[in-house]
Amino acid sequence: MKKIAILYLLLAMVGQVTAQVRLPERPNRPKYVDHELLESGFWFAIEGNIGSGVVPNHTNAQRAGGNVAFGYMVNEFLKLGVGAGANCYFNNNEKVRNVTNKWTIPVYFDMRGVLVTQEVRTLVPYWSFDIGYAAYDGFFFSPTIGIRLGERRNSWLFGFNYTFQQLDNLRYTDPATHIEKDVFPKNGSFLGVKIGYEF
Repeated sequence: MKKIAILYLLLAMVGQVTAQVRLPERPNRPKYVDHELLESGFWFAIEGNIGSGVVPNHTNAQRAGGNVAFGYMVNEFLKLGVGAGANCYFNNNEKVRNVTNKWTIPVYFDMRGVLVTQEVRTLVPYWSFDIGYAAYDGFFFSPTIGIRLGERRNSWLFGFNYTFQQLDNLRYTDPATHIEKDVFPKNGSFLGVKIGYEF
């Protein structure tokens, strides 16, 4: 009988001890998301560029600029977005462009992606295609091919690009023939280099 009483006493004490122990409540905060591992979502890029015109038999313009682009990553092979920036022509004169404003402001639609997955590689080839309108110039498109160095969501971009650009140029009257002529062709072709960072 003593053994049963001691057993009841021990069970009562264990019940008291466990009743006083409170487990911590689950915190009321959003679940942590590691954006590095996401295969889709928003992206942002900052890029600088420098290039030169390559129109044969003409004085060519050199220009440099920068832009920002952002959009949505469908997957690592296709990202869609929009961008804007500013370009400055170094030699803005009557033989090149004949426009008093040496700055242009491009606004464009951006598509980009990688050619092979960057899941297990730090260096992969990438492509980009921009199409839009530049204030003080006109319609343009610009494909780029290059390399991405880094991770899927944080990478340095190094690329070579071609730009077809309509040029907003003035016409002049040739004093010898009295015929109106374009100083520079209406369309320009530029080759350049782009360096940027995308996350």
